[in-house]
Amino acid sequence: MVDKRAAQSHRVGSNGSPSYENGLSLRLWCVEQKDSFLGRLREFFDAHDGKVSDKWRSYWPAYETVMRRFQKRAVRVLEIGVQNGGSLEIWSKYFPKAHHIIGCDIDPACGTLEFDADNISVVIGDAAEPETYERIDAICDSFDIIIDDGSHHCEHIISAFPHVFERLKVGGVYICEDLHSSYFDAMGGGLERPDSAWAFFRRLSDYVNLEHWHQPGQHETPMRFFEERYGLSLPIEMLAHVHEVRVVNSVCIVEKRAPEDNLLGPREMRGQVAAVNGAILENQDVTARECVQITEADLRLPGKSIERVAHETHWEDIAADHQSNLLALRAEIEQMEIQHQKILDANAAAHQETLRENAVKIAQLDEDLEGCQAALAHADQVREALECELAEAQTTLERSQISQAAKLEHLETVRRDTQARLEAVQASLSWRVTTPLRRLANSLGRSR
Repeated sequence: MVDKRAAQSHRVGSNGSPSYENGLSLRLWCVEQKDSFLGRLREFFDAHDGKVSDKWRSYWPAYETVMRRFQKRAVRVLEIGVQNGGSLEIWSKYFPKAHHIIGCDIDPACGTLEFDADNISVVIGDAAEPETYERIDAICDSFDIIIDDGSHHCEHIISAFPHVFERLKVGGVYICEDLHSSYFDAMGGGLERPDSAWAFFRRLSDYVNLEHWHQPGQHETPMRFFEERYGLSLPIEMLAHVHEVRVVNSVCIVEKRAPEDNLLGPREMRGQVAAVNGAILENQDVTARECVQITEADLRLPGKSIERVAHETHWEDIAADHQSNLLALRAEIEQMEIQHQKILDANAAAHQETLRENAVKIAQLDEDLEGCQAALAHADQVREALECELAEAQTTLERSQISQAAKLEHLETVRRDTQARLEAVQASLSWRVTTPLRRLANSLGRSR
């Protein structure tokens, strides 16, 4: 049973889509409208088991309000930022009749991703560069839904906006995610920074009310600062299509409509009794400008937009801080130079003393070297003399060896002759006959 009071806590916009005051209203409205679309986007996310996709939890209600009307259509979706490719798969499931789902990423690794769905394509390139859109246009040149989930850097978001909004169909929606990064200095943001992505979208909301302030020939328009700051072209003809700028936590949603559909229209009245202010009846069917009698002076914009003034002031402050820092730095450098000179002088004196000590050592070493060289020369002379003596001794030895060899050879010859004569004597008859006499003589000699 749906609580009617809770169900009435949302209001319906001009396009029939509800504007929610809280998450409960979204859930109740989804229950009431369950037959009008195929299923809540969050359910597709929860059921997803393919490539990884990550989103902040509060995004789903905001996405559901603007995407549900496209679910049964042959939509064309462009998402800047692919990463692992999971969100492309979810869009393909959530929009079963989608004609094209294109992901754009600067990382070449995303080009290697493969998808089961034939309607998913990936284009590699910088979303702020025209060349990238030439490749995108070759696949599809207009889109019903465009999501910027890229680098989240303020400059990249703002630089890509003219390219994507130009390709957004009338009746389409542009969604920029993760805008909390617009408060981070590292991402080109800051709460009071005039050139952040949030500052850009805040200014973009002025174009929802374009008819109430614009007049031809205005030089300083709300977007002129951003055009000059980032080198963009944001013609009034493009921005006149801004129908709605919706903001939720970290998300900005911009809806595009034909300029004629973005007008306030005439003032309408119903009823006949105007007892308090009867003059109001004169305003039937008048325009806003006619109603309050706007003059040209009322529409005159200041010479500089608040963003330009803030930016110039910011840089003036930075310049003043820089000058102050520069003076302090110069003083610090002077002190460092004085200290450095003192250190240099001390080092130079120590170096000179070291040089003097080294000179004494070198002189002593030179003297020692001369002594060593003299000793070496004497040693060379001794060596040469010894070598001569050794050579002479070697010669004498060789000669002596030759003489000794000859003597040995002569003695050997004498020995052989003597041995032969002895053997002849011993073999003779007289030697054998006289053997007993020799023994007797030996005996007598020993007995004496």
